[in-house]
Amino acid sequence: MRDQPTQILHVVLIKATRYDDDGYPMRHWWGVLPSNTLACLVGLTDAVQRDHTLGDGVEIRRYMYDEAVQKVPIRKLARLHRPPYERVIVGLVGVQSNQFPRACDIAHAFQREGVHDILIGGFHVSGSIALAEPGTIPSEIQQIMDEGITVVKGEVEGHWGDILKDIVEDRRKRLYDFGEPKPDMSYQPLPVVDKQYLKHFMQANFATLDLSRGCIWDCEFCCIINVHGKTMRHRDAEHIAATIRRNYALGVNFYFFTDDNLARAKNWEAFFDMLIRLREEEGIAIEFMIQADVPSYRMKNFILKAKQAGCTKVFLGVESLDTETLQAAGKRQNVAASARDCVAAYEAAGIGTHAGYIIGFPTDTYESVMRSIDRLIDEVKPSTASFFMLTPLPGSMDHVKLRQRGEWMAEDFNLYDSFHETTRHPHMQDGQWTKAYQDAWAKFYSYDNIKAILLRTKTESAYWNTFKNLIWYKSSIFVYREHPMISGFIRFKGRKARRPGLPIEPVWVYWPKRIAELGGEYYRWWLLFKECKSLWLETRKESLLERYAVEKLSRLRDEVASRLPQLGSINESVADPHFATRLSQTAQEWGQFVADLERSWRSLRHIEGLKVLPRLHGVWHSLSQAATQVEGRAGQVSQQLWQDVRAETGRALQRTVEECEAVRDMLQSLRQRSLLREARRVMQFVRCLARKDWSLEAIPLPTEQISQ
Repeated sequence: MRDQPTQILHVVLIKATRYDDDGYPMRHWWGVLPSNTLACLVGLTDAVQRDHTLGDGVEIRRYMYDEAVQKVPIRKLARLHRPPYERVIVGLVGVQSNQFPRACDIAHAFQREGVHDILIGGFHVSGSIALAEPGTIPSEIQQIMDEGITVVKGEVEGHWGDILKDIVEDRRKRLYDFGEPKPDMSYQPLPVVDKQYLKHFMQANFATLDLSRGCIWDCEFCCIINVHGKTMRHRDAEHIAATIRRNYALGVNFYFFTDDNLARAKNWEAFFDMLIRLREEEGIAIEFMIQADVPSYRMKNFILKAKQAGCTKVFLGVESLDTETLQAAGKRQNVAASARDCVAAYEAAGIGTHAGYIIGFPTDTYESVMRSIDRLIDEVKPSTASFFMLTPLPGSMDHVKLRQRGEWMAEDFNLYDSFHETTRHPHMQDGQWTKAYQDAWAKFYSYDNIKAILLRTKTESAYWNTFKNLIWYKSSIFVYREHPMISGFIRFKGRKARRPGLPIEPVWVYWPKRIAELGGEYYRWWLLFKECKSLWLETRKESLLERYAVEKLSRLRDEVASRLPQLGSINESVADPHFATRLSQTAQEWGQFVADLERSWRSLRHIEGLKVLPRLHGVWHSLSQAATQVEGRAGQVSQQLWQDVRAETGRALQRTVEECEAVRDMLQSLRQRSLLREARRVMQFVRCLARKDWSLEAIPLPTEQISQ
């Protein structure tokens, strides 16, 4: 039994968000992408506690907050700080350039509450320091260091326990530089799945893992190689397998493997083989999405094994379709023509493709961007795409070159999100660059292109996965007017939670604006779902039942219609002795068909305008009456009776043909036009989306189809 701890260390891990253009933190009720950095730091913190790195007298209690989906209770957490027995440490993790201002504001808020053990790490501080002039620290980083905030450069695997120990022993440094050497990732603690955290996201079965780090390419717009390095380092496959088993027991069966380029990890094949074994031998069938470069489709067995392992989506760094632009940007591995072949290869294997595309290279013009987007749509044909504005991110060579040339760059790091203009473009001025960016989104996610994308899907699963992704991306851009990578569902915006330096709006100013914003969002949601409903009706694959019904109706129509000439050929004196039998058989066949429909189409009864059963019951009634008359008097037919039967049965059969054609046309027209009121059909679409069903309702097959 452990002794009572002499000190409690409250480790608060926070993933900061960014401010929107009005200065309000970006936070949503539901997010779409959990933070892998946050999960990594949770895993490292748990390992420190498990290994008693700080000694048996120190107990670690950790807390995790993702500001994208959670409000950080700063005052509540600060009240836990009761030195020397209880101490609060705040770690602002994975801070990117656009999150740096918000992270600093959170740090200052904790300082005002009396908490001073604060650390900031991530790509902004790591990349900025890595490419700073030798012996210098970028001014914004030096400023927070002077304010008593600790900056952590590089990866903390193998060092996190030492940092915490320094804090416990009051030896905290202002700068920890772990740039070199890079840590061996083979058996480092893995990201930890927190089920309570995942409840804040659309898919609670969704987690992240980084299998490798680094990148072998020299893209000048990217800061990855200056933080993670150019040498690929990877985790051990069997070490990952244990975590996947544990997470699977918690209900996690979908992953985003956050490696910047999994195709270049040296152990990609061992990793895929491990996932295949888990699937085939242990029944642990997970699905996942990855990031890879365009040339990856040429790698032997990469796509094949990725699919066998459970890959459903790949993010491809297409960036541009102009060869000269790619070479100038250091993206020499991409050949414009190969983007089409790459997408085709992944799609043929059943893996959806997502193209990342950058707008604003020095050679771009508005017209050239629009032409390239047309090529992306018509030639490359990815399932989805994301667009970014070329941004000189601190830590990239683009940023270094602009700084050395003395060119203007935006001073507000909140704008460095790849969605804002942060430098002057040589060929696109007066808002043309932003317009090209916005029009690229509008062009790719137009009604016609979404329709074409959905029609290209081959399976029901691929159809609905693609549809959901398209809704997510279009809703982010069209409804919330945010980039899908940082968006979510149902935006929170507190009146008082505004960026320092901007005024807090009075209630009578804030709420009318906010209500108008919400009204606009809900209206745009309504328009989007109306559009999606129309797309669904035009692109959904026919269910087996619908195909069966159309074929059956057509066959019966032809069979019944063929009897009309026989009736017409009957003269007054000669009766066809087999007429009654044939007519009776026809009636029985119709009766069986109606019975099948009765069992199978119950859920279609309510569909306005598609009165299948009343129509067929009417036809059946007419036929059965005619059959009864003929069967009852077939042996003693008089001249007048045959004339009456011929006339009555002829009319009944003619109506049968007309009704068959009407029903068939109505079934086929379901794909072109809605017969329900808009609200009703929209809700039907939402239900189908939720259960991934092709058809209008959950309809069992007729008995004949089941037996087949």
